Amino acid sequence: MAQVKEGISLTHAYKYHRDKKKAKGDKAVTMTEFKTVMKLFNQKLVQRVVTGFHTQFPHNMGFLRIVRKKPDTDRMAIDFQATKEHGIVLYHDNRHSDGWHGEWSWIKPNHIVKNMVHYSFTPTRELKSFITKVFNEPNGYKRYMAL
Repeated sequence: MAQVKEGISLTHAYKYHRDKKKAKGDKAVTMTEFKTVMKLFNQKLVQRVVTGFHTQFPHNMGFLRIVRKKPDTDRMAIDFQATKEHGIVLYHDNRHSDGWHGEWSWIKPNHIVKNMVHYSFTPTRELKSFITKVFNEPNGYKRYMAL
């Protein structure tokens, strides 16, 4: 079975858009305009998910949401500052959120798109740190569903 060598980027999406427009005889937007529109769309999508809603994708491709989870005890992150102070290995216990941590989750039930298992969602560092900020707020973690 052939494997995908690299992911699809915004440049790939723009080239697809440009080629489709040329085939129809229409004028395509510039790469700068395309990036601006895509960035604005993604910001709106993230705002909707962060406010506690989930976003449904077309063609039964599932939905994107933030979930809260209790971390596995054998996979907890080491608190290096506390470990250095006390001389023994200590872990982050997320006391501020009653032990919960947030995660982006793309749920893909009963998809009808071919090879859907090869699609993935990897949040940027900015999106991951945003969840951390929300979970550090008093009762900020309670607005998300537990998984």
